[in-house]
Amino acid sequence: MKTFLTTVTLIGTMTIASLTQANTTAPHVSIQSPAISIEKAIAIAQKTASGKAVEVELEREHFGQFWEVKVIQPNGLEIKVVIDAQSGQLFHGSL
Repeated sequence: MKTFLTTVTLIGTMTIASLTQANTTAPHVSIQSPAISIEKAIAIAQKTASGKAVEVELEREHFGQFWEVKVIQPNGLEIKVVIDAQSGQLFHGSL
């Protein structure tokens, strides 16, 4: 009986140690610099929305990086332009 309890304890400890080690290992994530500069993203957004850029953010998602640029048009309308940070292409649809 004592041998059985020791075996169960050892197996349980090894399992917990394995799970703990597996959960603490962070996945390798490669983050590259955007090919499109912030200046280029602002120029694209201002031309696209016919206004003045007032806010810019570089966002990183599982599918890639993109620039979010808030543009105010002359009539006061606020437009958010989303640009792929690698290709410079505009995103269409929701993120």
